[in-house]
Amino acid sequence: MSKYMKMTLAMLLLVVFMFALVACDTPSINCGEDCDCRCNSNSTPNTNNANNSNTTETIFGKYYSPGSLGAGTYLEIKEDGVCELYYSIDDITLSGTYKICAEGTITVCEVVFCFENRYVNEGIAYIQDGVLRFDGSSYVFFKKSLFDYIEGGDSTETPDDTIETPEPQQTYEIAVITDVGTLMDGGYNQGSWEGAKAFAEANGKTVQYYQPKGGSTAQDSDRIAAMKLAISNGAKVIVAPGFLQATAMTTVALQHPEVKFIFIDGWTLTDASGDPIPNVTAVVYKEEESGFLAGYAAVMDGYTKLGYTGGGTGYNPACNRFGYGFVQGAEAAAKIKNVQVEVKFSFQHGASFSASPELKTQISGWYQGGTEVVFACGGSMFESVKAAAEEAGANAKIIGVDVDQSSLSNRVITSAVKGLKESVEIVLGQFYAGKWDAELGGKCQNLGAADNSVGLPTTQYSWRFANFTVNQYNELFASIVDGTIVIDSNAPAGALNQAWFNAKGYTNVTVIFE
Repeated sequence: MSKYMKMTLAMLLLVVFMFALVACDTPSINCGEDCDCRCNSNSTPNTNNANNSNTTETIFGKYYSPGSLGAGTYLEIKEDGVCELYYSIDDITLSGTYKICAEGTITVCEVVFCFENRYVNEGIAYIQDGVLRFDGSSYVFFKKSLFDYIEGGDSTETPDDTIETPEPQQTYEIAVITDVGTLMDGGYNQGSWEGAKAFAEANGKTVQYYQPKGGSTAQDSDRIAAMKLAISNGAKVIVAPGFLQATAMTTVALQHPEVKFIFIDGWTLTDASGDPIPNVTAVVYKEEESGFLAGYAAVMDGYTKLGYTGGGTGYNPACNRFGYGFVQGAEAAAKIKNVQVEVKFSFQHGASFSASPELKTQISGWYQGGTEVVFACGGSMFESVKAAAEEAGANAKIIGVDVDQSSLSNRVITSAVKGLKESVEIVLGQFYAGKWDAELGGKCQNLGAADNSVGLPTTQYSWRFANFTVNQYNELFASIVDGTIVIDSNAPAGALNQAWFNAKGYTNVTVIFE
C-alpha cells in the first residue's frame, strides 16, 4: 500500500474523531464488528488488508499525521483490519476497523471508528496521481514526515525512516490558523474553519487549516511557525481567530506584505510607528448583545439561578463582553418579572479554553448547589460543562457560545452566537472581489445585531425554551437593532471582579464572583 494511503488513513480517522461528539446514538453497526467494504461494485476488495494492487509494501505499522494536527498524533495499522489512532492534543486513543479496496489507480479506504464502544462514523478516502483527497471535502495531503511538516521542528530525523518527504505538489491559497483548543471546538476554530471551507468549495479555491504545535499550550513562536508554513504552502490570505494570534500575526504580516491576514475577534494591528498594518483586517463582534439576549431569555423562561464560566482569565475581550452582557440581560428580565436572580460568575480554569477535570468539578458544585443553567463561554470548556450537566440530572441546562451548540447536547437550551462562519465568508468574498484596499486593509469591522451577526438561533431544533417565545425574542432583537435597548460593552481586561459588579448597582441580580 502506498505511503500516501497511510497518511490518508491518519487524517481521515482524525477528522472522524473530531465529529465523535455529534455522532448518532443509534448505531448502524455494532462496534467491534468488521466493517463492510462498500467500494464501487467493479472494485475488488482486498481481504487480507496487507497489500493493494499498486504496491507490495506492507501497510502494518505506525504512521504519523501532519504536524499541524498536533505533534505526536499517529495512526497504527495492525493486522486483521484493526487500527488505533492516538490524538496527541487531547491525549485520546481511538480503536477502529478498516478495509482496503483496489480500483485501478485509485485506492479507496473505508474506515469505521468507535469511541468508548460507541459507533462514531465511517468515511472514504482515496489517492490518485500521488495526491491524497477525502471524498466530498477539500482535504489534500502529501507524503511528509512529522518533523518536516512543522517548521522549526527540533529534529531532522523522521519518526519512521521509511517516510519520504518530497516537495509539495499542491498549494493552498486560503489558510486557517487555529486558536488554542481543537479544530472542531464548537466555537472560534470551528466557525472560522467552516466559513473558509464553505467559501473555498463554493468558489473553487483551495483551503487548509494549520494547528500550531503545542495545541492548547501553543506559544507565539508556534503560531508564527504555522503562519509561515501556510505561506510556504502558497497562502494568499490567512484567517486567524482569537486574540492570542495578535503578536504572531503582527510579526508575520510585517514580514510578508504580499499576504493578507483576517484577524477574527481581533482589533486593528499596528506597526512600530503606530500605523495600521495595511495587509491586516480585523472583525470583531458585539458579544455583549448576544450575551444580553441569552441572559434575558433564560430569566424570562423562568430560570433564576444562573452561572457563567468564561475563558481567558478575565483578559479575553470577547469573553468579558459575553459575560457582562449576560448579566445585563438577566437584570433587565428580572426587573420585568419582578424576581431576584443569582449569577455565579467565574474565569477560573479557563486560561487555555480547554476542558479540564478542575472545571468539571467546579461546575458540578454549581449544579449541586442549585444553579439551573450555566453559560459555557470558552471553546472546549463546553465539554466540561456538558459532562457536569449530564451527571447532575435532567434539570441541569447549558447555554452554548459562538455557534449553535444545540447538536452537542440536549441540555443546551440556547447559544449566544456570532456569525463566525458567515463573517469569514463575507470578508473572503470582499478580498477576492478586489476590495481589500478600499474596505479592509488596516480597518476593523464591528458587527452586531444591526448586521445580523449576533443573536440566538431560532430554528425549531435549537429553540428549547418552554415559556419565552420566538416572537418575544424577535421583538427584543428589533429593540436592540433600532437602539431602543442599549447594552454597555465596556468590560475592561482584568476589571471584572466582585467589587466591579457590586459597583454596578443591580437591583434584581446578585453576582457571586468566584
